[in-house]
Amino acid sequence: MALIGPSGSGKSTILRLIKGLEAVSNGAVTVDGVPVVTGRRQHRWFLRGPVRHQVGMVFQHFNLFPHLTVEQNIMEAPLRVLKLAAEDARQRAHYYLDIVGLAHKAPAWPATLSGGQQQRVAIARDVADRVLFIEKGKIIDDGTPADVVVNPLNPRTRQFLNILTER
Repeated sequence: MALIGPSGSGKSTILRLIKGLEAVSNGAVTVDGVPVVTGRRQHRWFLRGPVRHQVGMVFQHFNLFPHLTVEQNIMEAPLRVLKLAAEDARQRAHYYLDIVGLAHKAPAWPATLSGGQQQRVAIARDVADRVLFIEKGKIIDDGTPADVVVNPLNPRTRQFLNILTER
C-alpha cells in the first residue's frame, strides 16, 4: 500500500504513527485490521511485529542508492526483505516502473534522473498492492497502483499526479 498526496495532507503523520515515531493525540490507526494505536495508547507489541517492518516512507530526499540502477533500487527490498527470486523481483520492478511511466529508465543510474523521475522511482520502489491518496488527512482515492496512479477516479488525485509527472 502506498499513501500519496500533496504536502500537508497527513501522509507523514500517519506513517510516523504506524512506525511508532509519533504518539497519537486521539483516534485510532489500524493496519489490516490490527490496531496500531488506539486513543493515546501505542501498541508496543505491534512495533516489534512483522507489519511494522513492511512500512516504508518516501521522503523528499528519495534515498535511492546511487551505486544501483533504477531497476536494482526497486529490486533490493523484494530480494532482501520478501526473499523473492531475482526474476520475480525484476518482473515486479518493471511492472511498477511501467505504472509510473519510467520503464525505459530501468537501466539508468539515479544521478541521471530529474527530481520528479527520482520521486517516481521511489514511489515504484515502495508501492506494493494498494495505493491510498490522502488530502487534508482524508483518503480520497483508494485502489491498485494501476487504478490510482494510471487512471485515478478522483479529479484531485489526477491533478496531483499531473503536477508530479511534469517535474
